[in-house]
Amino acid sequence: MELDGKALEALWQAEGARGYSGRGMYGKGCLGVVAEDVGEALARAAEALAEVAEEEGHGVPGFARLLAQLMREARWDGMGLGVVVYWENLPPPPEEEEGAWAG
Repeated sequence: MELDGKALEALWQAEGARGYSGRGMYGKGCLGVVAEDVGEALARAAEALAEVAEEEGHGVPGFARLLAQLMREARWDGMGLGVVVYWENLPPPPEEEEGAWAG
């Protein structure tokens, strides 16, 4: 998935966004969004992207394609009382130290 800098920054700022490294990732970090369930995590990511799309003047079709791609590439993992939805190909927020990720 290719995101411009503003879209990636918006995802890093989404509610519940954090770095994640889970099973089979061998310590490699990526972007994750923690929420009560998968639908809520995806909604938080969508809301972050919608704000950027509106600010940048992107049309609905372009936003819809980006959102569809984001949803296709999403993976998730249970965490007991919630889930983390993550994208292995998107980097974690830059302020998070390696090794401080959920999982």
